[in-house]
Amino acid sequence: MTDPRAINHDLVLRRHVDVLRLFVGRGQRFGVETLAEATRLPARTLKSYRDGQSLPGLSAFVAMAAALPAAYANEVLAPAGLAGAFRIEADAPSPHAILAEKAEMVRALATALADGRIDHREGAEMLPELRQFLSDLASFIQELSEIQSNREGAR
Repeated sequence: MTDPRAINHDLVLRRHVDVLRLFVGRGQRFGVETLAEATRLPARTLKSYRDGQSLPGLSAFVAMAAALPAAYANEVLAPAGLAGAFRIEADAPSPHAILAEKAEMVRALATALADGRIDHREGAEMLPELRQFLSDLASFIQELSEIQSNREGAR
């Protein structure tokens, strides 16, 4: 009896072909030539991937994942439990830097509240920052909601 959690070549090939056909081909979002130009992979090679004659190696897979929507990588990697990728723009601020900045803001608020109240000086300094914090938090929640909707839509 085979392990139902086993990830074998046929499963990966089938998932890869299925999802690649959703994005690449006649009448689809990407033509083979367009994808070849974006990935610098030969069109003939891409056709063999799409037709299930072969599977891409790691570097080809990463090149294709960079050019195609995140749903491509999510569907191929789903059997390994690694779905959930989303595209991060190259000029986007580091999530770690944003988290550190917000943590510092929360620390400043906690320090101000340590004596049980926020005086007029603390309030004047913190109010604009707290408004920005809440706005940023609302944007973050909206982005997470969109990512979740996209994940559910890709399934």
